[in-house]
Order: sequence, then C-alpha cells, then structure tokens
Amino acid sequence: MIAMMTMCMFIACGGDDKDDAPDNGSSIAYIEPCFNWGASLEEVKAWMANKPFELQMDQYLLYYVKSDGTAAINYMFDGNIEGLYFSQVIYEAKDSGVLSSLISQTEKRYNTSLRKVQEGQYTAYMGNAVVGGRMVGIVITPGNNTVEVLFAVPE
Repeated sequence: MIAMMTMCMFIACGGDDKDDAPDNGSSIAYIEPCFNWGASLEEVKAWMANKPFELQMDQYLLYYVKSDGTAAINYMFDGNIEGLYFSQVIYEAKDSGVLSSLISQTEKRYNTSLRKVQEGQYTAYMGNAVVGGRMVGIVITPGNNTVEVLFAVPE
C-alpha cells in the first residue's frame, strides 16, 4: 500500500532543525526520529537514550513507545551491512473524536494537503511533505485516530 518515495539524503539524526516543536494548541507533540541512514542499532539506541521513550527490540527492529503512550517510533535495519533504512513515527491523537481536526492539524504541521484513498473497505488520508529537506509520507487512518509519518532511506 505504501508507495516508494524518492527522498533527499540527510546524514545526521533528526531533531536538530527544530521541526519537532509542537504547534500551539496542538494535540500532537511532533517528533523527528534519527535519520542517520546506515546507522547501527547501537548508534540509534544512543541517540534515543535521552528521549522519554521505552525501548523494545527485535533482531532488526527497534521499537520505542513514549512514556505517556502518545507516540511510538519504529526503526528498521537491514540485516546485512546497510544498517538503518526506515523510520516510522506513529502518533495517537489525544482529541480522538474529531478526524477533520486531526487532518487539518497534520496538513498545517507538514504544510501539505492529504487526499482520501479508498480501496474496498480500507480508507486512509495520505500525502507527502518535506521536513527539513527530507521527503516523508503521511498516513491518517480513520477509526483509530493515528497519524503515521514514514521516513525512508533515499533511493
């Protein structure tokens, strides 16, 4: 379902361009993950060490959950030499009753327009944006009121 995106290269971890500051009145505190493509598990764990997230891990996956349950970050690694190649941030909306507010807030945050995509019974609002020179994919799924922001290694 997720289309491959051409992305700009970024060689340091995220968060140093102040893109993760929440908007005033926002119900989501936006976060940028580490973008050091090719980084090892240990490098990403060190970058996340001072963040308010709890770590769960698998052989090729680091999964962090924010201590208040409002966000999660997935880091996926290539089992060969490549290292970190994909990050996904999932936000759980606090104002879970208003989908239109969640869509407009996300469009404003990422300066983009989301389009409704419907395939059978599956419905989502999807779009792309540029964050600090990096292309991201955005998916909002109605019903569970989550916002997913997808960061992938540039092709």
